[in-house]
Amino acid sequence: MAQFEGKLVFWNSEKGYGFIKPKLGGNDIFVHIRDLRCKFEDPLIGDSIFYDVKQDDDSKPRAFNAYVKGAKFTVKPKAISYPNIFAFFLLAAIPFLLSLHITKTTYYPLITYSFASILCFFLYFIDKRKAINGSWRVPEKRLHLLEFIGGWPGALIAQQTLRHKTRKLSFQFIFWTIVALHFVGWNDYLFFNLRLFTKIRMIIGVY
Repeated sequence: MAQFEGKLVFWNSEKGYGFIKPKLGGNDIFVHIRDLRCKFEDPLIGDSIFYDVKQDDDSKPRAFNAYVKGAKFTVKPKAISYPNIFAFFLLAAIPFLLSLHITKTTYYPLITYSFASILCFFLYFIDKRKAINGSWRVPEKRLHLLEFIGGWPGALIAQQTLRHKTRKLSFQFIFWTIVALHFVGWNDYLFFNLRLFTKIRMIIGVY
């Protein structure tokens, strides 16, 4: 059992470090993801952290042997529920099935979804390894941009199989907004002959 307890008050997910406010008061304590026992998910601001303290190279205190309260010293990702992962695979397959449905008209959606999803899964994998190793992370804006272009199916599968980026609510909100926009776009294309898209173009002045 670690000696100290505090609240995580800051976390930089891209660089993999943050600060803990000690429960007993005093200066905030620096913590790096390499010093967390469980590196498979980023801690969240407000999490209770148990930790020991040591001096870094600059003689400043830093946390080590740290873990999130309730993590129970987990060092492996949680087991995947196969019914749940099957449902996510089905959801990720929908844009590919729709793209196949319109191949007589265009191959562009099928090609875009395929390449963007493969690249997105690869970047999630790289970001997960960087998180574990405590090195510089893949910017979230880059992940979201690729998801918007068409890589969200690959991102969804990566999130569920790698157990990565699933706890951060702000990230998940943007991700599912992108998914919803894609389904709105498909609905507009298949049933309304791009009327909504045309109206949006007129509003923003793009012809």
